Amino acid sequence: HILREFFRGGAGSRQLRGVDLTEVPFLFYASQIRPHKNILTLIKAYEMLLRRDLVDVKLVLTGDLFAPEASDLASYVHDRRLQYDVISLPRVPSRVLSALFACSRLAVCPTLFEGGLPFTFTEALNVDTPVIMSRIPVVIEKVTDPRLAAAMLFDPYDAGDLCARMRWALDNRQSLLAMQRPLFAE
Repeated sequence: HILREFFRGGAGSRQLRGVDLTEVPFLFYASQIRPHKNILTLIKAYEMLLRRDLVDVKLVLTGDLFAPEASDLASYVHDRRLQYDVISLPRVPSRVLSALFACSRLAVCPTLFEGGLPFTFTEALNVDTPVIMSRIPVVIEKVTDPRLAAAMLFDPYDAGDLCARMRWALDNRQSLLAMQRPLFAE
């Protein structure tokens, strides 16, 4: 309901004109465009998932792909003809952000650096959405169960590894969520 109201008011992305995002399966990454957020690797992995593995899912980002600092990302998306598959929704209100997490099939956090466990983990699990994350020191420090680490962590420098993790997580969504709930409760 929150997403439908948001888009009905003319807000959101021009890429979604006439599309009901609540009816479309999508991956979600909530982040601004910053070099250490590793968004290009995410887009490359997503392209493999979409084109090579033929997984019918969109990629929704809260980073503004039309901002000057995102010109390299926007060029890549355009050159690869992904402009209707990689959706940019910048500056969404907090209620809409929560709704995007709740409606997404999977949250993805490809960051190369964070000062603490990325917020993506708690934001996604708070609305029962599983999440996969970069295998970076701060995350490894918190995800100590080897089985859970193998299920949810990927090499942030390897688009192929990220693609494989996304595919596995989409195919095993409920299992991953069940594995992540104890860490979230902790």
